[in-house]
Amino acid sequence: IIEWLGSCPRVLLIDEMNNCTSLLEKSIPSTNLAEFLKDNFLSKEDQYLVFSSHIVSTVGQLSSYMDSGSSRPIAIHELPLIRNVTNAVQVFDWPELNAGRALFYGLVPALIYMARLEEKSSISRISFHKVEEAIDVCVKDGLVTDKSVRYLLANFVDGEKRKVMKPLHQFMNTAEEEKLRWIPIYMTKVLDSLVIRVPSLD
Repeated sequence: IIEWLGSCPRVLLIDEMNNCTSLLEKSIPSTNLAEFLKDNFLSKEDQYLVFSSHIVSTVGQLSSYMDSGSSRPIAIHELPLIRNVTNAVQVFDWPELNAGRALFYGLVPALIYMARLEEKSSISRISFHKVEEAIDVCVKDGLVTDKSVRYLLANFVDGEKRKVMKPLHQFMNTAEEEKLRWIPIYMTKVLDSLVIRVPSLD
């Protein structure tokens, strides 16, 4: 790869960097990955790294391995959200769409689009597979307790990151390092699943 790249200008695009589990803890693979990215996509002029992540802390995890005196900044951008419900009604051809329903889908265009398709066809379009996987991890690791669920509910109001079980961070909509903002449809699914998986909860 390095030989093929040569000295040409380059941009590396990585989707869902949060799935790179080696970044979660200090290790040889994570260090090697960071060094490769830094040396080949960041350290010289006309080199760029662009990635998406469901977890804002990915930025801190990645940068912690990139010890460098570089002054290049990290720019964080939220995905675009619905700003005008009236326009969204027209764009999605969904006369019944209102502010409450749009907020339930976190104002996320893709979720609103899938929800509209569901209404038209009565076929489930929004996948909760990753939600179930994350809850599996929470249950397996013993993270689900009465206290942790109370914290989870409190986070829905105050957004404090420390109150949410880490595997669930990916279902937040946020651009702040210490604040998490739930997408209500995912909160509903998480709570429904927790009640079924852990019936002993108060």
